[in-house]
Amino acid sequence: MQIFRYELINGHVIAKHDGALYLIDTGSPSSVAAETNFTFVGKNHIVQTDFLGVTVDSLSSHIGVKIDALIGADLLKDFGMVIDPRTSELKLFHGKLELCGMEMPVELFMGIPIIDASINGRKIRIFFDTGAKLSYLNPELTGDLTNIGYAEDFYPGLGQFQTEIYSVSLKLGMEEIEMTVGNLPDLLQVSLMMAGTAGILGTSILSSHVIGLDPGQQKLVLERID
Repeated sequence: MQIFRYELINGHVIAKHDGALYLIDTGSPSSVAAETNFTFVGKNHIVQTDFLGVTVDSLSSHIGVKIDALIGADLLKDFGMVIDPRTSELKLFHGKLELCGMEMPVELFMGIPIIDASINGRKIRIFFDTGAKLSYLNPELTGDLTNIGYAEDFYPGLGQFQTEIYSVSLKLGMEEIEMTVGNLPDLLQVSLMMAGTAGILGTSILSSHVIGLDPGQQKLVLERID
């Protein structure tokens, strides 16, 4: 097992290891580093230095701290992962995921995890994306809600954008979770629809839950923080 300390910086999971800072991004199919030869958890990998126009430098500028790499689904798929906001620890491991909580099946799309959810009794599929500081839903699902403000976010290849935000009750498994969501720009919304999904679950879930993800066993576990 490899244990990292992490911080949520501007809503992003930034793991610390041997003086390096890594953006942990389950929503990116590809990892990005300053050099194509990149060593992660003692193993050498060939990764991209530019993904959809995004580099380590541009990500660092957006997040507000200099990172050494973005760790995407291509590397994370080889590990089980637990993100524990109670201890500010991120654990990567091989073997069985041992976390007591609500288990949900996971489907992988280009390595990115998809889980089932529902809103107002309507069943939907959503990405679990640790690279997203805000959660998102299809505008069809928020059209009758009252706008409670605005938020800014960033997406690779698109840049900075602003969205209206709404307060919703999203059901994950048997649990209703109150959260703030936004709407993606049209181009990104089309990408969601192509994957048969209607939203994104971002890092705001870490304010209330420990998250366990096991791509090998294709399951996600939510453990509520008391």
